[in-house]
Amino acid sequence: MREKECDKLISFAAKVNFAALGPKFGPKAQEIANTLASQIDEASIEILRKGGDITITLADGNKVVLGSTDVNIELATPKDYSLADAHDFTVALNTKITEDLKLEGFARELVRRLQNLRKEIGLEIEDRIELNYATKDKDLLLAIEKHQNYITSELLALKIAKELVDSDAYVLKIKGREFQVQIKKIEK
Repeated sequence: MREKECDKLISFAAKVNFAALGPKFGPKAQEIANTLASQIDEASIEILRKGGDITITLADGNKVVLGSTDVNIELATPKDYSLADAHDFTVALNTKITEDLKLEGFARELVRRLQNLRKEIGLEIEDRIELNYATKDKDLLLAIEKHQNYITSELLALKIAKELVDSDAYVLKIKGREFQVQIKKIEK
């Protein structure tokens, strides 16, 4: 993402640290908190983030200097993002699961489960296989269709077919969805 696009995602919120303000200002701490909330702006937040001090003016005209220990600066996280901030560096991770990511996740989980099944039935790592399967789940069917090259490559499957050759099949649950599979070693 470009810097301008990142800046649109990132915002900060300032909240008083009552543990620091209480002993310092006593009963005025709540008034300071309310005043800060109404007077704080992005420039002031940036000053506090860098360890500087800001001055706010209370309703009675008195000025109060607040430092970075008096105010907690928190990263405001937008919907579908996870943010982490350290000094002058912020990382934004889009956590929204798109349809493509969901299907890729199904394909990867399917490969993982089938690799375990290969091991359980005594196949060697280098053994080539024929894979027959059946499922009524549309997402699994679409994941296999879309990621067939990945699946066949990872499983060393020379043939993959959407039909069972007989009634003897392993039944797997892939994220709660039923998947029947037959694996046959292809002799060299």
